[in-house]
Amino acid sequence: MRLGTVRIRGTAARPVGLVGERVIDIAEAAFDLGLIEGPYSAPHPRTLVELFDLGRYGDALLADLEKAVQDHGDVANAPWAFGLDEVTFLAPVPRPGKVVCVGGNKENPGDPLDASMQDEWPRPIYFEKAPSAVTGHGATVEAWGVMRPVQVEGEICLIIGKRGRHLKAEDAMSVVAGCALLNDMSAGRFGLQDGMAIYISKGVGNPKEEMITRSMTRAKIPDGMCPIGPWLVPIADLGVPFEDLVVTTQVGPNIVQEGSVGSYGFSAGRCLEEISKWITLEPGDVVSLGAFAQKPDHPLRFTDAASEGNQKVVVSCPQLGELVTHVTLVDA
Repeated sequence: MRLGTVRIRGTAARPVGLVGERVIDIAEAAFDLGLIEGPYSAPHPRTLVELFDLGRYGDALLADLEKAVQDHGDVANAPWAFGLDEVTFLAPVPRPGKVVCVGGNKENPGDPLDASMQDEWPRPIYFEKAPSAVTGHGATVEAWGVMRPVQVEGEICLIIGKRGRHLKAEDAMSVVAGCALLNDMSAGRFGLQDGMAIYISKGVGNPKEEMITRSMTRAKIPDGMCPIGPWLVPIADLGVPFEDLVVTTQVGPNIVQEGSVGSYGFSAGRCLEEISKWITLEPGDVVSLGAFAQKPDHPLRFTDAASEGNQKVVVSCPQLGELVTHVTLVDA
């Protein structure tokens, strides 16, 4: 079952599942169909993270709920079933504890600045986006001229369902609740402005060390620049091997990126292994596996989602749906 978090007619955020073409309020449907004692009460989860915390009970509840909805005689008129046009999507986990993004996840990951300092190379390199940057499918992201070009990168992300530390690549996916689409947006001008060379003293009579640094925080952190969704899909429900997922990114009329999970330089398990060496992954955290290859005619530096005709971005995958983001230029 595809899972998500939505608002219905302006009400509080609630976890939902997609059964057929209907969006099902998990709590209300489970109560009405006799699967729990009361809506939004123990032991029923009120958020997807609470659902993750239930472990096997949560999996069983969803399986029973999907069957009960399918067996229900009049889903179209049920008070807990809604059309896609009746809901406003948030990210599956609206405020994750952390969003960790793998950068440069290509077959050739690049070269280290100082190979003599590397204990292990190549390895996944990653950065964080702010939880406040997270938004959902259909959201409008505000941009200013000083940010341009507004760059976009369609990615596959993993949403963590169980606490994980010191994971091994071969079994790291056991902590994953499911996967979703993510649009790693950037204020491109900030990314260039915040690169600098720092000269560090190495003592009297020694030449200074030149350290090249490029902080991407200001470029990656603005509000709304991490759309996720619309759905979280458990790996077991994809219908195809995870590595066969193909993601396409369209900016305005142009396809600017396309690739499969199998084309990543580092596997999902390897990324989780590296990250969890130093960072404890908690339920609701997001790990994005990196951008796919740019189309030759649409290099990242020259694709501006804030320009006229380009202000609708669609990241799509047949098994995960379409993540649509609108960009508006505030000071146009």
